[in-house]
Amino acid sequence: LRYGAVYTVSRLSDIHHVLVVRPVSAVRLTTRRLCTTVHDSADYTKAKAKSVGATVRDIASNSCIQATAVGAGVGAATLGTAGATCGVLAGGAVGVAVGLVPALFTFGLSIPIGALVGSGTGLCIGGAAGTAAGFAGGGAVGCAGNKLRSWQLARFRCSRDCAHASVGSAQVLTLKDEKLQGKEKLS
Repeated sequence: LRYGAVYTVSRLSDIHHVLVVRPVSAVRLTTRRLCTTVHDSADYTKAKAKSVGATVRDIASNSCIQATAVGAGVGAATLGTAGATCGVLAGGAVGVAVGLVPALFTFGLSIPIGALVGSGTGLCIGGAAGTAAGFAGGGAVGCAGNKLRSWQLARFRCSRDCAHASVGSAQVLTLKDEKLQGKEKLS
């Protein structure tokens, strides 16, 4: 009887270990690993975000890049609108011309449909071409304008400094002349 009780308790302990202790240990270990991984990935993400933020801040504070971006935006908006307008007009004219051919068979209905299709196509193609050209040209003009502005400012500062130096030397010469004239009057 004693051996049977010990054997039963031993088997129950083994079953308890298999059904409760191992899964709980596995869950705790997995939870610990997951928390460590999440914490490490959060730290990595924060470090990368700070690095990217610093790079973006450096790029955005560059006056040449600012001027290029503004020039590209203005050029794209301006030439995109002009290109779309020209595209609508040219596409409408081509659509009407193409619609005239089958007008006899469609009782004239092909003319406005041709104008509509041509105008829509011209709008899309002209707008895309104008926007692309305006973006590239405006960006180039903005960058070149910023470079020339910097060069002109440097040239202006140099000429201003030279002018101040010459005015200062002229004042010194005037004071010397006044002193010499004062001495001549005394003698």
